Formats: sequence, C-alpha cells, structure tokens
Amino acid sequence: MIGGSLFYDFARVGATPAPFQSFVLSAGVVTDYVYGAGMHWQGGCGGFPCDGSGSLNEWNVIGELKAATPLGGGNTLNGYIGAGAAIFWPSGHPNRRHDQLPGERDRAGRAH
Repeated sequence: MIGGSLFYDFARVGATPAPFQSFVLSAGVVTDYVYGAGMHWQGGCGGFPCDGSGSLNEWNVIGELKAATPLGGGNTLNGYIGAGAAIFWPSGHPNRRHDQLPGERDRAGRAH
C-alpha cells in the first residue's frame, strides 16, 4: 500500500495556545492505493458452487475538513469529517467445481 495526504490551513480561531481555546481549520485530501492484495473466495457463482482466487487493487480518495487544537509539548488533538470514494479492480476467476456440475453451460452456450 502507498498513500499520502495534503492539507491547507485556511483559518485560525482563538488566540490562546491552550487546548480547546484555539483551533486551526484545514481542508485536504487523503488517498491510498493497494495493489495486488491476494484473496480467496468460496460461495455461489450464478447459483453454482465455486472456489477461486485472485487479487484486488483498490484506490481510495477522501476529501476532509480538519480541526486541530494544541495539547502542549508539540502535540495536537485532531478531529476529521469527510467523504470519499473507493474504486476496486479485482482480477482472477472463480473456479467452478466441475465434479459437482456435469453438463453445465456458460453464457456463450459452450458445453463443458
């Protein structure tokens, strides 16, 4: 997995550097990409039992608003709210259990 974030501080509220008496408000984007996460599945494939494996690629992007208040000692307490999207690219194929499915047909009408 690889990812990162970018934030822009757009406002400061309060002048006292004490917890909950001043805040920095920020807007930003957080993204990460997961490549080739191996997976195994079992279950039904069009009503027939199947068992297979493959991998999953995933890209996540979230827009966020952040409020940060100082705690002292160089630490801050941060609160986030955001919304985003995830895009998935699965690969691999389910393997049907042919010993349990004699005479099945796929969508092209080819007999197995």
